[in-house]
Amino acid sequence: CHRGDRKAIASAMVDAFDEVGVESRAYQTAVGSGARLSRN
Repeated sequence: CHRGDRKAIASAMVDAFDEVGVESRAYQTAVGSGARLSRN
């Protein structure tokens, strides 16, 4: 989604869950470059 829409989308999702009785929270995240796995 577009950066400017993120808060509104998160709020709408929390509201939708609330309407059906599901408690939820929104956390701000960002897409990164991925994860690196290593064996020790």
